[in-house]
Amino acid sequence: MGLISGIAGIATSIMEGIMAGEKAKEKEKRAMSGLTRNDSWFNNEKYKDILNTDANREALANLSNTIEQNQRELGAQAKIMGTNTNVLTQQKAQENQNYANAIGAIQTAGEQEKDAVVGKFIQRNNDLANQLSAAEEQKQEAIGSAISGVIGGAASIADPFVGIGG
Repeated sequence: MGLISGIAGIATSIMEGIMAGEKAKEKEKRAMSGLTRNDSWFNNEKYKDILNTDANREALANLSNTIEQNQRELGAQAKIMGTNTNVLTQQKAQENQNYANAIGAIQTAGEQEKDAVVGKFIQRNNDLANQLSAAEEQKQEAIGSAISGVIGGAASIADPFVGIGG
Protein backbone atom coordinates (compact mmCIF):
# COMPACT_ATOMS: atom_id res chain seq x y z
CA MET A 1 0.00 0.00 0.00
CA GLY A 2 2.89 2.39 0.78
CA LEU A 3 4.36 1.94 -2.70
CA ILE A 4 1.17 2.91 -4.53
CA SER A 5 0.34 5.82 -2.24
CA GLY A 6 3.96 6.99 -2.42
CA ILE A 7 3.97 6.96 -6.23
CA ALA A 8 0.58 8.72 -6.29
CA GLY A 9 1.89 11.31 -3.83
CA ILE A 10 4.97 11.93 -5.97
CA ALA A 11 2.87 12.28 -9.13
CA THR A 12 0.40 14.59 -7.39
CA SER A 13 3.19 16.74 -5.98
CA ILE A 14 4.84 17.05 -9.37
CA MET A 15 1.54 17.98 -11.09
CA GLU A 16 0.61 20.49 -8.40
CA GLY A 17 4.08 22.01 -8.67
CA ILE A 18 3.78 22.30 -12.44
CA MET A 19 0.32 23.88 -12.21
CA ALA A 20 1.40 26.34 -9.51
CA GLY A 21 4.49 27.20 -11.56
CA GLU A 22 2.34 27.85 -14.63
CA LYS A 23 0.07 30.17 -12.62
CA ALA A 24 3.13 32.02 -11.35
CA LYS A 25 4.47 32.34 -14.92
CA GLU A 26 1.11 33.83 -16.00
CA LYS A 27 1.27 36.37 -13.17
CA GLU A 28 4.80 37.22 -14.16
CA LYS A 29 3.80 37.60 -17.82
CA ARG A 30 0.90 39.93 -16.91
CA ALA A 31 3.16 42.03 -14.68
CA MET A 32 5.83 42.32 -17.39
CA SER A 33 3.15 43.32 -19.89
CA GLY A 34 1.95 45.90 -17.38
CA LEU A 35 5.48 47.30 -17.08
CA THR A 36 5.69 47.67 -20.85
CA ARG A 37 2.30 49.40 -21.01
CA ASN A 38 3.25 51.65 -18.09
CA ASP A 39 6.49 52.68 -19.80
CA SER A 40 4.62 53.48 -23.00
CA TRP A 41 1.95 55.46 -21.13
CA PHE A 42 4.65 57.37 -19.22
CA ASN A 43 6.56 58.30 -22.38
CA ASN A 44 3.37 59.50 -24.08
CA GLU A 45 2.25 61.57 -21.10
CA LYS A 46 5.60 62.90 -19.87
CA TYR A 47 6.89 64.05 -23.24
CA LYS A 48 3.72 65.32 -24.89
CA ASP A 49 3.52 68.94 -25.97
CA ILE A 50 0.96 70.38 -23.57
CA LEU A 51 0.18 73.27 -25.92
CA ASN A 52 -0.59 70.80 -28.70
CA THR A 53 -3.56 69.10 -27.09
CA ASP A 54 -6.97 69.54 -28.71
CA ALA A 55 -8.41 71.45 -25.75
CA ASN A 56 -5.45 73.81 -25.45
CA ARG A 57 -5.22 74.43 -29.19
CA GLU A 58 -8.92 75.28 -29.21
CA ALA A 59 -8.64 77.56 -26.15
CA LEU A 60 -5.68 79.45 -27.63
CA ALA A 61 -7.39 79.75 -31.02
CA ASN A 62 -10.52 81.14 -29.34
CA LEU A 63 -8.43 83.61 -27.34
CA SER A 64 -6.54 84.65 -30.45
CA ASN A 65 -9.81 85.19 -32.33
CA THR A 66 -11.18 87.25 -29.45
CA ILE A 67 -8.03 89.39 -29.39
CA GLU A 68 -8.19 89.95 -33.15
CA GLN A 69 -11.88 90.87 -32.91
CA ASN A 70 -11.17 93.29 -30.05
CA GLN A 71 -8.35 94.91 -32.01
CA ARG A 72 -10.55 95.30 -35.10
CA GLU A 73 -13.28 96.90 -33.01
CA LEU A 74 -10.82 99.22 -31.29
CA GLY A 75 -9.37 100.19 -34.64
CA ALA A 76 -12.83 100.99 -36.00
CA GLN A 77 -13.73 102.99 -32.89
CA ALA A 78 -10.43 104.86 -33.07
CA LYS A 79 -11.13 105.93 -36.65
CA ILE A 80 -14.58 107.16 -35.74
CA MET A 81 -13.56 108.90 -32.52
CA GLY A 82 -10.08 109.95 -33.53
CA THR A 83 -8.45 108.06 -30.64
CA ASN A 84 -4.75 108.52 -30.04
CA THR A 85 -2.59 105.68 -31.43
CA ASN A 86 -0.92 105.34 -28.03
CA VAL A 87 -4.20 104.08 -26.60
CA LEU A 88 -4.45 101.48 -29.37
CA THR A 89 -0.84 100.44 -28.82
CA GLN A 90 -1.42 100.05 -25.08
CA GLN A 91 -4.56 98.00 -25.70
CA LYS A 92 -2.73 95.73 -28.15
CA ALA A 93 0.09 95.29 -25.65
CA GLN A 94 -2.43 94.33 -22.95
CA GLU A 95 -4.12 91.82 -25.27
CA ASN A 96 -0.74 90.30 -26.16
CA GLN A 97 0.12 90.09 -22.48
CA ASN A 98 -3.19 88.30 -21.84
CA TYR A 99 -2.30 85.80 -24.57
CA ALA A 100 1.16 85.24 -23.08
CA ASN A 101 -0.38 84.79 -19.63
CA ALA A 102 -2.76 82.17 -21.01
CA ILE A 103 0.15 80.26 -22.54
CA GLY A 104 2.05 80.50 -19.25
CA ALA A 105 -0.94 79.18 -17.30
CA ILE A 106 -1.33 76.26 -19.69
CA GLN A 107 2.36 75.43 -19.41
CA THR A 108 2.27 75.64 -15.61
CA ALA A 109 -0.75 73.33 -15.50
CA GLY A 110 1.04 71.02 -17.93
CA GLU A 111 4.12 70.85 -15.72
CA GLN A 112 1.96 70.03 -12.71
CA GLU A 113 0.23 67.32 -14.74
CA LYS A 114 3.60 65.90 -15.78
CA ASP A 115 4.73 65.84 -12.15
CA ALA A 116 1.60 63.85 -11.33
CA VAL A 117 2.39 61.51 -14.24
CA VAL A 118 5.80 60.78 -12.73
CA GLY A 119 4.17 59.94 -9.39
CA LYS A 120 1.62 57.64 -11.03
CA PHE A 121 4.36 55.97 -13.09
CA ILE A 122 6.46 55.28 -10.00
CA GLN A 123 3.46 53.94 -8.06
CA ARG A 124 2.42 51.65 -10.94
CA ASN A 125 5.98 50.40 -11.37
CA ASN A 126 6.20 49.67 -7.65
CA ASP A 127 2.88 47.78 -7.79
CA LEU A 128 4.06 45.78 -10.79
CA ALA A 129 7.41 45.06 -9.13
CA ASN A 130 5.50 43.72 -6.12
CA GLN A 131 3.46 41.51 -8.46
CA LEU A 132 6.65 40.19 -10.05
CA SER A 133 8.10 39.50 -6.62
CA ALA A 134 4.93 37.68 -5.57
CA ALA A 135 5.03 35.60 -8.77
CA GLU A 136 8.64 34.66 -8.07
CA GLU A 137 7.75 33.70 -4.50
CA GLN A 138 4.86 31.61 -5.83
CA LYS A 139 7.23 29.81 -8.22
CA GLN A 140 9.68 29.12 -5.39
CA GLU A 141 6.88 27.86 -3.15
CA ALA A 142 5.64 25.62 -5.96
CA ILE A 143 9.12 24.16 -6.41
CA GLY A 144 9.53 23.70 -2.65
CA SER A 145 6.12 22.09 -2.34
CA ALA A 146 6.83 19.72 -5.24
CA ILE A 147 10.20 18.75 -3.78
CA SER A 148 8.66 18.23 -0.36
CA GLY A 149 5.91 16.08 -1.90
CA VAL A 150 8.44 14.01 -3.83
CA ILE A 151 10.52 13.51 -0.70
CA GLY A 152 7.41 12.55 1.27
CA GLY A 153 6.34 10.13 -1.45
CA ALA A 154 9.79 8.63 -1.62
CA ALA A 155 9.82 8.22 2.14
CA SER A 156 6.43 6.52 1.94
CA ILE A 157 7.79 4.13 -0.68
CA ALA A 158 10.95 3.44 1.28
CA ASP A 159 9.18 3.09 4.64
CA PRO A 160 8.29 -0.61 4.25
CA PHE A 161 11.87 -1.40 3.25
CA VAL A 162 13.56 0.44 6.09
CA GLY A 163 15.19 -1.99 8.41
CA ILE A 164 15.31 -4.86 5.88
CA GLY A 165 18.69 -6.46 5.63
CA GLY A 166 19.96 -5.01 8.86
